[in-house]
Amino acid sequence: MATSVAVLVHSPRSGGQRMGSRTASEAELERLVASAAGGEDPAWHAFWRQLEPALTALVRRPSFMAHMSRNEDDRRDVVVAVMARLRADGYHRLQLYLAARRADPELTFMRWLAVVAKRVAIDCLRAHPDYVDRRRSHAAEDSPGVWIKTEVLPGDASLSGGRPPMTNRVTARQILRFAAGALTEPQRRALEMWAEQASYDDIALALLLDGPDDADRLIRSAVERLRRHFRERKAR
Repeated sequence: MATSVAVLVHSPRSGGQRMGSRTASEAELERLVASAAGGEDPAWHAFWRQLEPALTALVRRPSFMAHMSRNEDDRRDVVVAVMARLRADGYHRLQLYLAARRADPELTFMRWLAVVAKRVAIDCLRAHPDYVDRRRSHAAEDSPGVWIKTEVLPGDASLSGGRPPMTNRVTARQILRFAAGALTEPQRRALEMWAEQASYDDIALALLLDGPDDADRLIRSAVERLRRHFRERKAR
């Protein structure tokens, strides 16, 4: 560890002049944190300008935000939410950071902020309109949540031409389990078989229907019920 610190301090590629163990930009950020925490509006705006590029780079990492890191609007939402949380309650969190740094002088703002940003990202994830939070669902043991693509449910004209373009078979089954209460048992079974590439003839045979046309009508009614179900959830 000591060797790596020495390299960071003395390497001409370190990306900026070092002031002790911190770069000049890091030292400036720490100064702006202290000023903003004191309630100075000009310092807050300067702090935002200084922090935004680094915070944006942080939330862009796939390892940090996974699915949401791919979408610019989602990344921006998280950045704005983080800044709002830092400013809330009279900059209370910035004051907490300053207290933590007094107790641990080696603590840096970006290291502390990564923890705050991760919590905000999780909150944004759970509130995302295309994410189904299943922590309180009986299916939570499979995964805590599932993403739904907006093109999951095809239009009526495309139903007979192929399978629904759901993300994949596993996700299709997860969505159907989550929405099981919105479907009748025959609808659920028909839609599951359809997503698994079963033919209309096979679906009709398994469900004791009169023929493939009945299977097609059953699937259409199931798709329409799911449309209504997710529209109603999104409107809540």
